[in-house]
Amino acid sequence: SSPSIIVGFIVGIGGTYGFIKSGSVVSMVMGLISAAVLIYAGLRIPSRAGYQLSIGYSVLLGVMMGMRYLNSGKFMPAGLVATLSISLCLYNSFLYFNYHV
Repeated sequence: SSPSIIVGFIVGIGGTYGFIKSGSVVSMVMGLISAAVLIYAGLRIPSRAGYQLSIGYSVLLGVMMGMRYLNSGKFMPAGLVATLSISLCLYNSFLYFNYHV
């Protein structure tokens, strides 16, 4: 599914940018892992496993980054990633439950 792949690229680029800007290795590693998982899931959609992986990982990422946003109060980057992740979860959940159950 294109949205999973697009969000994967955005998260990967953001993690790499975090490394370049502040030297955060954790940002880069987690961004690239998240990108790989979401892109892989997007390539597996429309299979059940692709939807399930994308939904599950986007919930995990959304909750983690949402908590980080609430703690910091800064929308960028945590609030943006949380918003994208939860939106991706809702989109893929809609498709999954309407067309694959």
